[in-house]
Amino acid sequence: MRGPLVVPGNYTARLQVEGAGTVAGARLAQPLEVHEDPRLNVTPATRSAWTATLLQLGELRARAQRQLARVEEALKAVAEDDGSPRTAKLRDLEREFGELVTRIGRLSGDIEGVVAPLTQDQRSRRVFYTDMLEVLVREMEEVL
Repeated sequence: MRGPLVVPGNYTARLQVEGAGTVAGARLAQPLEVHEDPRLNVTPATRSAWTATLLQLGELRARAQRQLARVEEALKAVAEDDGSPRTAKLRDLEREFGELVTRIGRLSGDIEGVVAPLTQDQRSRRVFYTDMLEVLVREMEEVL
């Protein structure tokens, strides 16, 4: 998942080269100024809030993906589907975390398309997904 566009302002782009080669260890920096898209009529506050929301959703999705990876690792430790309640719950959690990752991604895509305050539906979905992640993490901790 890519991140949101930056807020207009002054930035410094930095490149640090690692590893072997003629430029190994080199650091390059270049100042740049980002301007608002002239086709958009948004206030700096609206743009900042929009960017902050996308960053929060990116972190929420990353957290959900990390938890999904934990569940998948726990399932790998189970040689076969042993039919135990623990294994069944892990499979349920795998499906639920996967669905949550997908839904957060869809919400990010919806928001990314329009630089504007969130709609009521988008706000409700963000709160629901945040709450759902906490519920799933608690369930996973109990199983693990």
